Amino acid sequence: MQSTDLRGWRGLSLDDLRQALAVVVLGGVVFISSTRLTLLPGDYLFAGDFSGEGNVVRQLLYVLGAGLMLLTADPLRQPGRLLAMSLPMLALLVWCVASIGWSVEPGVGLRRLVLAILVIWMCFRTIDVLGPRAALAVVLYVSFGLLIANLLAVAVHPAAIHRLRGAILDDSIVGAWRGVMPEKNGAGLLTAVTIILLCFGIGRLALLLRIGLIALAAIFLLGTQSKTAIGLVGIGVITGGLYQLYSPRLRLFLLPLLAIVGAGAVLAAWVYLPPLLLELDSSLDAFTGRIQIWRVMVVYIADHPWLGAGFGSVWNVGPASPIYDYSSSPWITKLIAEGHNGYLDVIMQLGIPGAVLAVIVLFVLPIAKLLTLAPAARDLAGVCLGVLVFSVFHNLTESSILSPDHFGQVMIVIAVAATDQLCGGWWRTGRGAGWRADRPPLGRERIEAA
Repeated sequence: MQSTDLRGWRGLSLDDLRQALAVVVLGGVVFISSTRLTLLPGDYLFAGDFSGEGNVVRQLLYVLGAGLMLLTADPLRQPGRLLAMSLPMLALLVWCVASIGWSVEPGVGLRRLVLAILVIWMCFRTIDVLGPRAALAVVLYVSFGLLIANLLAVAVHPAAIHRLRGAILDDSIVGAWRGVMPEKNGAGLLTAVTIILLCFGIGRLALLLRIGLIALAAIFLLGTQSKTAIGLVGIGVITGGLYQLYSPRLRLFLLPLLAIVGAGAVLAAWVYLPPLLLELDSSLDAFTGRIQIWRVMVVYIADHPWLGAGFGSVWNVGPASPIYDYSSSPWITKLIAEGHNGYLDVIMQLGIPGAVLAVIVLFVLPIAKLLTLAPAARDLAGVCLGVLVFSVFHNLTESSILSPDHFGQVMIVIAVAATDQLCGGWWRTGRGAGWRADRPPLGRERIEAA
């Protein structure tokens, strides 16, 4: 497709305008999903939405972003771009839509599902317009800006450090840094992703500047006391680094090994997790109370293994939530916003079939593509693999998988979409690798230049 030349008017072409809109939209998605538009809240619990109504301003901004990206699609000449997403992702969303039919709270679930679809679609569209390298650079620049804001806030504003106990019931977070973010775990996640992007040279910053930023990010990450992010950021960096030495010819050995290990992990979790949870210390000091939450979730899953409660219909939906039937603890039923385990959360919402589909689409297929195909740019592929592996483990103690506009989910989708392009467009909507032929020249050049 040839660009429509508008260079007589301020030297801009339609491609330039499309890219500018994509930068604004993707930057907005990263900023909104990471901050929740609750900068420096007085108490981190107040940043949560426990009514099921959602943040209207945030929702309207996402709708506006989707509208702007719709303008970049050129639907009259390229109607296929409106779809944007791969077939596996569409299949996963179809299951999510179907789950509204058996949802315990279909109104809340449908609203959250529409938000999730908008965010996923915008991520795919922006990467389609910008290309993986430019898109990841946008993520880095927004994250870098928030890192600086977080450090400044810690230095000058008392509310940037968790200090109020109140109804939090967890003394361990007192003194943890959150900066301008709603809470420490979200701040830790954002900072860990920033470190991964910096380690692989995203944004093409000078080496000394990059090292300085990594040092600043490490200082803030340690200050957040977010154990999950601190413990896993190295895994993401190391995994992506080792990928630079990896040859796709090893897939004959590595893929069967990973399949066996994965199947063994699932079987072990199915057999040993329920009795293990009963034996573990369930006080609020143990895993900051997560054991109590996981016990409730496992019991519900045992009673409803195949369909679940419906997309977005477990936490923060009011008395209709199944949590009320399985726990009488007020801090679980009224104060907990997530299950702190992405896999258990997805099973509770979509049942075992839906959870298996989610794991395959968001983790198994993109990782398999990176391990079996030679991507166009190994540094970008290393970033994608690092983010995906980080997310796989991060969801063991936090929940971001299919969380409508959680920053962790945004990064998973960005990594999936970028992987799809880098590896030649596998599983594109019905046209396979040939889909690349009708992409904008600039988008293709960005990938090839990478």
